[in-house]
Amino acid sequence: MAKLDAVLAANIAKVNGLVFSATVGASAAFSVRLLNSLLGVTYNGAAMRVRRDTGGGAGDDDEADVAFDSGVVSLDSAISNASSGVTATTLGGFINVGTVGGTTYTNADSLTVTAVCVVVEWKDQSGSSNDASQSTHTKQPTIHEGTVNTDLVKDNGQPAVKFVGTAHQALRTGSYAVELSQNDASVFTVHNSNAVGNVGYVLAESDRSSPYSSNFIYGTFQGPAILWVNATTFGSAQTGQVLSGFDYDGTNFQAHLNMSASGSSGTATVNTEVNSYTYIGSQAQDGSGFSFTGTMQEIITYKSNQSSNRSGIEGNINAYFQIGNFGTPTSGLLSTYTGAAAAYSVRQLANTAALCMRVRRDNDDAEQDFGFDANGDLDTAAIATFVGSGNNGYVSKWYDQSGNGNDAAQSTNGNQPQIYDGSAVITENGKPVLKSHSGTVKLVTGVASGVTDQTIFSVNRLDRTGVFWGINDSSASFALAAENGSGSTSIRGAFTNFDTRKNGAAYSLSGKSRDNLYDDFVAQHLLTVELDVAVGSFQQFGYWTSPDTTYAMWSAQELILYPSSDKPTTSERTAIETDINNYFSIY
Repeated sequence: MAKLDAVLAANIAKVNGLVFSATVGASAAFSVRLLNSLLGVTYNGAAMRVRRDTGGGAGDDDEADVAFDSGVVSLDSAISNASSGVTATTLGGFINVGTVGGTTYTNADSLTVTAVCVVVEWKDQSGSSNDASQSTHTKQPTIHEGTVNTDLVKDNGQPAVKFVGTAHQALRTGSYAVELSQNDASVFTVHNSNAVGNVGYVLAESDRSSPYSSNFIYGTFQGPAILWVNATTFGSAQTGQVLSGFDYDGTNFQAHLNMSASGSSGTATVNTEVNSYTYIGSQAQDGSGFSFTGTMQEIITYKSNQSSNRSGIEGNINAYFQIGNFGTPTSGLLSTYTGAAAAYSVRQLANTAALCMRVRRDNDDAEQDFGFDANGDLDTAAIATFVGSGNNGYVSKWYDQSGNGNDAAQSTNGNQPQIYDGSAVITENGKPVLKSHSGTVKLVTGVASGVTDQTIFSVNRLDRTGVFWGINDSSASFALAAENGSGSTSIRGAFTNFDTRKNGAAYSLSGKSRDNLYDDFVAQHLLTVELDVAVGSFQQFGYWTSPDTTYAMWSAQELILYPSSDKPTTSERTAIETDINNYFSIY
């Protein structure tokens, strides 16, 4: 039936009014989110069953089922089927979490501490009844770490199940999630192994005495994907949140990492003695040997090859968990006008761009990544929820949407631009804006040295004389300065004066347009600059530190840089400007 489901899903859109999901037929599905729309099923059960550990105090070891709250596990999730005597109604109340995000959770059960909350059973949403459970208390992974006034364990802003390898934590599925000797198979996982070099499993075979046998498929987090084949590693060691998995057609095996094939495909020699994935987090139920350290957020397995559906499934997963900019964009400005070396914006410039910025709140210096809402705008509602009332939010990283990984970052708290002012996301002309608050605010990019002549599109505002976008080489020996007219005959925008003080460097301007919206200088600008000489790397914007200390009080909403190899033509430049103006309504 699994193979038939896959065939129907891949080839039939609608039969007699029945819509077939493109991913129907999963054999097991574990997630911190509700998977109905992805799996094409109707699952009305709990997300997981949890146990609270109060260290022997009141309510110790009580259990409860946790429901999804608006499609995800949260402190507001309703609980049910609880142990006798439990009167709490939400997960936050069940563990006496205190106050989180402005919400105070009532301690209905009179606990004397905030409880550690662990997963007893991770519910299977596929309809196959493959719930993954663990009865030994010390081997149950964690969903809340027991610190008062703190949220659930999270990775990249979404709840996560935390495994500690030294505690040999593991969950066992109800039956075989994948049976490689009998069926082809596909697996999709979202995990974060934070202990590179420690081998551990997201999915493992049944108990084996020799995990390094060369004649079976086995899992490892020393590599990026969940599997090795015949002791051949697919890719190098990885840290951080990743989307990984594999496809197996009964003969050949291909690992995948972050929406790309990882390593070469190969013929899989499957051990016929034990060939089924049964355990999550370790090789065995007792967690002995090669236990996983890190977080897991989603595991979906199929007893059918989903290679034809992989891009769609991974696209859905990546859009939700916002893991990274993967694949070639098929919509957005960067899809139409390709070749950007770096692109930063408060709007989504490519459908492959999952992340917009990383925000730090100043009350506890916690940080969280944020992406875009359904309209492709910065998810300001999520930022407001995270930062909370009375706190300020600052941008520690502005993600590069070009796919080149040239993120603009700032690790020093005092030098980070502000995005949230204690009550709302800061805006300029109705759109979110990153704003400097002192003379040292800057973001440093990862754009490589040696960038030759280039075209820059920038939506910004200067509030005082000084440098805005700085294009420096590694020694800051020369730079392109944006000034408000100091030394220039015009005060109508940046890039009207090129700083030639650095070693006598000379620059020429081959094109500029839309330099200012208003007659006064303190206004929103759409600046377009074309350089016809090499200027080194686009190293930082907002400030020069050496050898010049000139700076600007600035705000920024978008910056896109095209290198000489992909410089837009005159007509393309005009079209890009029109696209930008259509969104920001500058002129």
